[in-house]
Amino acid sequence: MAKDINNIHDKFFKELMADRQNAIDFMQFFLPDSILKHIDIQSLEHQKNSFIAPDLKEVFSDAIFSIKLLNSEEALLISILLEHKSIKDEHTPFQILSYLGQGYQSQIKQKKPLKIILPFIFYHGKANWELKKIPDFFSNYPNELISYIPLFDIFFVDLKKLEDTEIFKIMNTFLSAALIVQKYSGSPKELEKQFIRIVTLSYFFNNSKFNITELVELMEHIPQNIKKEIMNTYDFIEQKGIEKGFEKGIEKGIEKKEMELVINAFKNGISIQIISNITNLSIEKVHSILLNAGLK
Repeated sequence: MAKDINNIHDKFFKELMADRQNAIDFMQFFLPDSILKHIDIQSLEHQKNSFIAPDLKEVFSDAIFSIKLLNSEEALLISILLEHKSIKDEHTPFQILSYLGQGYQSQIKQKKPLKIILPFIFYHGKANWELKKIPDFFSNYPNELISYIPLFDIFFVDLKKLEDTEIFKIMNTFLSAALIVQKYSGSPKELEKQFIRIVTLSYFFNNSKFNITELVELMEHIPQNIKKEIMNTYDFIEQKGIEKGFEKGIEKGIEKKEMELVINAFKNGISIQIISNITNLSIEKVHSILLNAGLK
């Protein structure tokens, strides 16, 4: 079962990052200014190869991008590694060392100018993980000997340590939704609370790349009845988007669903003005529904 879940996350992550705009927005959000100031982010190109050796396929999957330096023809490779294992391996820096060696050897075989490889570990697991550096394993050795061991930086992101308010600042709504789903994939109640807000905002901002089916697949710990309710709510929002500006008459079943959407959206922090825009209901009607529900 764990392997199946990893495969789902792996497939989704690769498809997410294969979209150029998603990848650019991801980089701009996570990379520090100390790196961004040296690169031309708009030159980003997705590389379809992988530096994962067979013995690391159960540990990582990777997405590799070539990005030019500013005012230069030189480029670097940013390799985003999605960590699979639920139990953290303290020897991960040595695995990354092997990965980097594989990456540079691959470049040498192609007989092209070498590019720096920047390793970026993206971790969304539940366990706390403090990533060590290789010298940390040799603290009892004299400094004169430490200089002979590899020393390199690994850019590391632990998604669960990121505040939701920061994630929602990402203007790419599908990307922010994907990050929230990954962050709370093991916390059903919190994910349910966030999700209606996500799908509602996604349609309000008319994000055509929002794929509800893929996101729901990632929710391995969410009960089926909650998944069904999420899908029903989403289907209703989608249908309202199609019908908006047309028929005014609403059947009783749809009217009930409208009321549920208004109430759920309001409980999840969506403003009355946005609810009105999404549902095509007047602000007065939204107020009336909330008043009858005891929320005003």
